[in-house]
Amino acid sequence: LDGENTLTRNPYTKVFEHLAMAHFKAVNANVVALIDRLRKLDYRVGLLSNNTLEAAAKMRQEGLDKHFDAFLISAEIGFQKPEPEAFNSLIQKLNVAPSELIFIDDTKHCLSLAGAIGFYPILFKDYDTLLDQLIALGVLAKW
Repeated sequence: LDGENTLTRNPYTKVFEHLAMAHFKAVNANVVALIDRLRKLDYRVGLLSNNTLEAAAKMRQEGLDKHFDAFLISAEIGFQKPEPEAFNSLIQKLNVAPSELIFIDDTKHCLSLAGAIGFYPILFKDYDTLLDQLIALGVLAKW
């Protein structure tokens, strides 16, 4: 190999970066407020995102990382959801047991290892459904 990073030569890299940044722009303000509320209730909250270094930098620039106790980006940790190492990194960073972890994701694929790892999966559909699920688990009281 000529030493050039394969990703820089891949014509799809810029498209992926564009899509990742477009996804980042869709941050749900209600969900961010919920994250802050959970932290005030002494829950440890982490973000595990399959994303690029560029998107990670943008998220930090926008201050999104300040809302989390653990902020893990796949391009930085070297593992992606649903790889066990990605979840284990999050579990370790949050200093929780797998059985204490409620993991919320918007894809079934990323939740596929819930049983093997031992975390409780929630498939994110919308904010109101998420609230109902967290109330049903006893994480939140009714508003």
